[in-house]
Amino acid sequence: MMTSPCEDCDRLQETLPEGNASVRPSFQQPTMYDHLSSFTKFKEDKALARKLRAKEDELLTFNKNFTSLEFDKTSGEILDKSEIRKHRYNLKKEDRFHRLPEIVEPEKLWKNQHDDVKLTNSLTSISRTPISCPVSRCGSTIGVTSLLSHFMRDHNEDLTVEFMNLYTNGRAILLFERDMWNFGENVCLGILSYGGIENKKSSRPALRGICKQNSFLSETFAHLENHLPILVMACKTSICSLLDDKELSKELIDREDQTKHILIIWLATVQTTKPIFCTITAFDKLMISSRSTIINVRSLDSPQKPEEFISNETNYLMLNHGELNILSEEGKESIRVEIKIQEFIE
Repeated sequence: MMTSPCEDCDRLQETLPEGNASVRPSFQQPTMYDHLSSFTKFKEDKALARKLRAKEDELLTFNKNFTSLEFDKTSGEILDKSEIRKHRYNLKKEDRFHRLPEIVEPEKLWKNQHDDVKLTNSLTSISRTPISCPVSRCGSTIGVTSLLSHFMRDHNEDLTVEFMNLYTNGRAILLFERDMWNFGENVCLGILSYGGIENKKSSRPALRGICKQNSFLSETFAHLENHLPILVMACKTSICSLLDDKELSKELIDREDQTKHILIIWLATVQTTKPIFCTITAFDKLMISSRSTIINVRSLDSPQKPEEFISNETNYLMLNHGELNILSEEGKESIRVEIKIQEFIE
């Protein structure tokens, strides 16, 4: 005789008048199918198993190298088992060495919370080594979190354009003159403060683990703590700098021959956990002629002198002597440069 049957067991039994219920033999003890709650869970597990098999069959059509799938409770998604193990290992590792910044309501632009957590985990890979100011007339050594405060404090009068806030799919337009450059001198055209999606505080780069928070900001700029500072750099050099042979390049460079001069424009920022892309477009006053390219924002821990990187990189916009004349109408008008920041979904 069963001593204390559960409610689900009683619900399944035949209803008899009180006092006339028969004694249930031991071989009729309830199984998992007799319990409504257990049976409901059993059906849910079967449905999930069918869903996993269907997803695996679909993935096998396009990729025969994946392992198998599993339902990850932490992210609420069906993921590759190897990815889940890697994700959980990174979380444990991060808890030991570094406190994770809080991630609040990630937006659909970044696929899901799982991607944001992976980005946050990568913060420990960012070097704390100080960087050098890329402006030739400065060269100060600054901390990786002090870039924005350094430029707003020490270069505020040097900037040829005002400081700009920039968000995803927004644009910044800068103006410069054709003849404003000294040969071989790095100049900062402006500083952009990239903040992700406008009016969405949770999309700020530092909150999503793309970069570290800015420090030593004044009260005026305290709201930019979680923005990513991006420098718009430019330098006039010689077309001979494109040669791989640097010794030959130095011999051929003629500072006086302006027909061989080129203008290099690039974007630079602190080290980030994911690439930040931008579109740079140089155009004339009437928007008849233009030059455009899509580049990756360069890291400030890499060389910032054009002659050191233009021969083996493409992350810059190059304008030669003839193009500068066309865009400036032989020096009569200012040249416009439009910059758009875009985070591509990986």
